[in-house]
Amino acid sequence: MQETLLAAMASIESFTGRGVMRAWLVGILRHKVTDIFRRSYRFQPLESALQDPDEGGMFNEAGSWNPARFISTQCPQGDAVHQQALELVELCMHALPGDSARLFLMREYLGMDIDEIVAQTRLTPGNLRVILHRARLRLRECVVRGWGEFL
Repeated sequence: MQETLLAAMASIESFTGRGVMRAWLVGILRHKVTDIFRRSYRFQPLESALQDPDEGGMFNEAGSWNPARFISTQCPQGDAVHQQALELVELCMHALPGDSARLFLMREYLGMDIDEIVAQTRLTPGNLRVILHRARLRLRECVVRGWGEFL
């Protein structure tokens, strides 16, 4: 909160007054919280990655990834936010037209190439790209309406 107030005082001249000051402050706070989370995940000590595998290091004796290391290292609050975001995207997927949602799932979730989708649906590549673009725009609009400015 203190960082938010300091940032607001430092940039008060950028507040245009077109909106409510409270909304402007909440936006600053949201960005500050996001920055804190990003900073905490960005910097991990190198020693933790090179630890002995028995102690939970990221590599085993053969130099492969240690599968035991792949557990959720995110805090419960971060998991809850992630889960809420996924639920919101799923709700927004239901709002898409049927064909758009199906094509979007084929491309983004199943990882199919444009050529594979074109062969299965008999669409032209250009038409498919337009449908996918519009689906992404609709999803983004729905998520922003449901959650505010997307983090």
